[in-house]
Amino acid sequence: MSEEIFDVVNERDEVIGRETRREVHRLGLKHRAVHVLVFNRRGELFLQKRSWKKDKHPGTWDSSASGHLASGEDYDTAARREVREEIGLELTECPERLFKINACPDTGMEFVWVYRSESEGPFRLQPEEIETGTWFSPEHLDHWLAEKPSAFAPSFPLIWSLYRDNLTTTAHPLLADAPEASALASRLAVESPANQSMDTSGAERLEKLETHLAFLERQVEQLNEVVVEQAKILHRLQTLVRNQAESIETMELERIKSTNPKPPHYQ
Repeated sequence: MSEEIFDVVNERDEVIGRETRREVHRLGLKHRAVHVLVFNRRGELFLQKRSWKKDKHPGTWDSSASGHLASGEDYDTAARREVREEIGLELTECPERLFKINACPDTGMEFVWVYRSESEGPFRLQPEEIETGTWFSPEHLDHWLAEKPSAFAPSFPLIWSLYRDNLTTTAHPLLADAPEASALASRLAVESPANQSMDTSGAERLEKLETHLAFLERQVEQLNEVVVEQAKILHRLQTLVRNQAESIETMELERIKSTNPKPPHYQ
């Protein structure tokens, strides 16, 4: 099978060239992708667990469907293609556009359009791409992400955070200018139970801030754990080097003794 070809884009998401998938990822070139969030009537989100065969982030949980744009393909076409290929969902029209994220390290230098769709399933999962999949409530995802963000593909925590907050306060610097964003914010402000009452909106914001703080604290803890482990490894390496140096010194002394025997002693 021939390798995938992606459009390479500049900081304005304008096509400036074409390159293979491998080179795009190796060189960290800006390119394009889509993520589709599929909800059911209960408001639960379907997440897929990426196959362990994937070259990027195997075994992690990710959006309902996601993928790169092929060279020459537009975002809307890619969104419909990805849900069809990955979870067997046939859409007669383009899913709802939510927001666009600028290329950044969290997205793997991808410009990402995020879409929303609704379905009750069941889905036909593509075995080469997906190990399994299931529904999660938004509240469960909030707590899971705060407790163990490493369980998710790197771009999903950012996407979920933007979806949950969704511009009801201030614009996020990673969001591209998009008319759909303000429309989504207005719709969510009406639909969200927390925003149906001024009395509960403050509590909702506080809860989100506390969840985000817990997420940051957990990241700091994980970084501290990494630092401690690295210090232990460094100490072991230093001990190994000292032992090797002493061993080499001893061997060298033995060699010198063997090549320079003592002269005979005469009475």
